Amino acid sequence: MKPVTILRVAKPIQRALQITCFIACAGAFGPALAQEAAPPGVLVETLKPRAQTGSNTFPGRVVASSKVDIVAQVSGIVTGIHFDEGWPVSEGDLLYTIDPAEYEAAVAAAKAALEAAKAAAELKRIEWDRKKQLFDKGTGTQSELQLATARYDQTKANVTASEVALKLAKIQLDRTTINAPLDGRMSIGHISVGALVGPNTGPLVTVVSSNPIKVGFLVPLGLYTSYLQEGRKLADLKVSLVLPDNSTFPHTADIDFAAPVADSSTNSIVLRGVVANPDYLLIDQQSVEVVVSERNASSTLTVPKTAFLLDQIGTYVLVVDSDNVVEIARPSLGREFGQRMEILAGLDEGARVIVAGHAKARIGQPVTPAENAEKE
Repeated sequence: MKPVTILRVAKPIQRALQITCFIACAGAFGPALAQEAAPPGVLVETLKPRAQTGSNTFPGRVVASSKVDIVAQVSGIVTGIHFDEGWPVSEGDLLYTIDPAEYEAAVAAAKAALEAAKAAAELKRIEWDRKKQLFDKGTGTQSELQLATARYDQTKANVTASEVALKLAKIQLDRTTINAPLDGRMSIGHISVGALVGPNTGPLVTVVSSNPIKVGFLVPLGLYTSYLQEGRKLADLKVSLVLPDNSTFPHTADIDFAAPVADSSTNSIVLRGVVANPDYLLIDQQSVEVVVSERNASSTLTVPKTAFLLDQIGTYVLVVDSDNVVEIARPSLGREFGQRMEILAGLDEGARVIVAGHAKARIGQPVTPAENAEKE
């Protein structure tokens, strides 16, 4: 009888354990079932105007503002060189001296010839004056007066010619000293003291003006014309230079020239900028990278490139409406700003665009949006 009693007690206990286990299991799986029923989560960005500065990079070449070859204008022996190669000079600084003895003698001779011409003219003036008085008194003939007038005019012309000869002699003498025609730096000289130079010798040295300095670069014609058609000006552009060591030149250039003729071989146009070069870091004919951007950042709506998807129709984005339901939008795109694209139309300020989690989003279905915390 005792075994029968034990079995009757065990069945109620077993049922109680089963019920307890079922309740516990239901409590454990209930939150999981509820979580699976919640809308999928996506990252969104709420559109707002941002200050954007677009840029384009072009290969460029540095060009000296001015470059003048120094040539001897008179012949003679070089007696002095008064500059250091590679160093700056100022306009008017003495560069070379040529032996002036021959030219000083020519000036002295011209002065003497002028004095002689003046003396001869004075004699003829006295003679003319006497002939004029005789003619006025009726004791002289008209032919004698005319002859005296002609001789006097001839001596006056000789005086003028002697004055010109003296001026030319002084010019030649002045050319025995060669001065810098502009501010710049000196190239390597090609002659030394004692050399015989003249107009046919060729350049003695070159003065290179490189502060400020210029930089030229080719821009695709389509990009250039589209920029102008948008009503923008070249003066609004900032031109930065990247040096061969990948450092950025500390001064920015201003565009001062756009070629009136396009390069037909590349369908490009030459632009030129002027930039300060006080430390002479930029050198004539040097290659640089030219980065052109807007001087004043424009405020516009932009969307990260990660938001864009592509189908048979074209590019589109997914937008979350006020009810957290996914919609499709096909915005018109403008300029590219790094990893963002400008929105011209099709999206308004305040729109929430999905930037991550596209695979979980379905058009017309709800989602759980979370704002993207990525920095602008």
